[in-house]
Amino acid sequence: MQTTLRIDDDLHRRAKMEALRRGITLTQLVEDGLRAQLDAEKPAFKLHTVASSVPFNFTPQQLKDLMNDDTEQLIKLGLIPEPEQGETPSSRQPGSQKTA
Repeated sequence: MQTTLRIDDDLHRRAKMEALRRGITLTQLVEDGLRAQLDAEKPAFKLHTVASSVPFNFTPQQLKDLMNDDTEQLIKLGLIPEPEQGETPSSRQPGSQKTA
């Protein structure tokens, strides 16, 4: 199949020089490069699962609460102050300021 590609001038010169160095045509170099790129594609990550005897009894809301509660981590990083006595970390929202 014949096609037309728009390639950056510098990249085209470099590719032609590399094809010449290898003793192949520019077409062969481009085809080899495309094959290498397409064959190298892999999923971004593989999800591993484990079997456990511990039941997973969280409700969707409990999971959302666990995922969204960054308050303790923000305190550890010093991004928000520690809660005052009687105030619970989960009652504070990141970015909220205490008013006097």
